[in-house]
Amino acid sequence: MQDILCQLAATYNASLVLSFMWMPSHIGLAGNDTVDSLAKAACMLGFGGGDAQPSLRCLQHRIYSAALASTVQRRDEERGNSVSIQHHDNVLQNRHKYCRHGLMVHRHNVVSAGLRLGYRPVWQIANTQDIPHYTSYKLCNSPNANNLEHCCIQCPTVRNLLPQGRNLLQTCQYILSDDNLDLILARHPHFGGL
Repeated sequence: MQDILCQLAATYNASLVLSFMWMPSHIGLAGNDTVDSLAKAACMLGFGGGDAQPSLRCLQHRIYSAALASTVQRRDEERGNSVSIQHHDNVLQNRHKYCRHGLMVHRHNVVSAGLRLGYRPVWQIANTQDIPHYTSYKLCNSPNANNLEHCCIQCPTVRNLLPQGRNLLQTCQYILSDDNLDLILARHPHFGGL
């Protein structure tokens, strides 16, 4: 509650009327009288007005936000034309679990992170087409195919395990949902270009 008051002190406006309302969060559970009484007491704290000073943490947060403002603005301007930003936004909207047990934990986490971030290898970004060792896809030995689109949509080796007729984002969502990635990695350990 004190942090909220400090944040408000940093943006103090005399015309604002502030009040907090206490709502019990642990109804029916024993032993929460202390928590409830602390919450009630915090709601009774008055807003100090002009004499309240923002905390160091509050000031650090404001400086950090101001420093990132230009980056956020640029990202927002490029969002419509950037496949990477759209992919990242789409994946952030959906919660995906990481494998927490089993033999494929590391590979699952690496491939899952690559799919979530729209991973593109360095040679693909540089448009390098003549390094077969790096640009060929290990799973199906296709030349110049070590990229996310081939891995998820075009690879004939895993085509029967993936839904057809979907775009790249929809296919990545399918792979990351339920235990689909575990199934694919169990049958094809080199899925994902590793």
